[in-house]
Amino acid sequence: MKQRSTREETSSDEWDENKLQLLFLVPLVQTAWAHGAIARSEKNLIFEAAREDEVDARIPLNDQLDYWLVYQPSRQFFVDCLDKIMAVLQSMTVREREAMKTKIINRCHRIAGSAGGNHSMDVSSFISPEEDETLVEIAERLDIRVRDGRPGLRGETLPGIR
Repeated sequence: MKQRSTREETSSDEWDENKLQLLFLVPLVQTAWAHGAIARSEKNLIFEAAREDEVDARIPLNDQLDYWLVYQPSRQFFVDCLDKIMAVLQSMTVREREAMKTKIINRCHRIAGSAGGNHSMDVSSFISPEEDETLVEIAERLDIRVRDGRPGLRGETLPGIR
């Protein structure tokens, strides 16, 4: 794990309108760091998600995302970001909020399963215990209820999630 400068993390108070584009990618970064290192496949999926969210590869936001993938942010950074995401979600309609929660947790599961080399099939067999613990934490903090059969999620309900 490389050392980091806390000024590069972007504290929860420093989220301007542009950086908010990255906020919903932070749980993916957290999932990728769950086992202490980021695999190339995880990094590729995170940048793919950034492109889907229309984060321009030529602007400083991309540099910030890359920084988080090289230098592991602090535990408190992830907690603060999940709190900020929850606050942003509360400003959405119920339909938008549920769609965003589903998008976040599905992406996190895809990241968690990608290091095993097969992110297009059943990823649950590739998810490490550390990643599973991180997925449960993200789901709990964002009040995400995981149901059996939801596309992209594990076949069973995750422990601790109702």
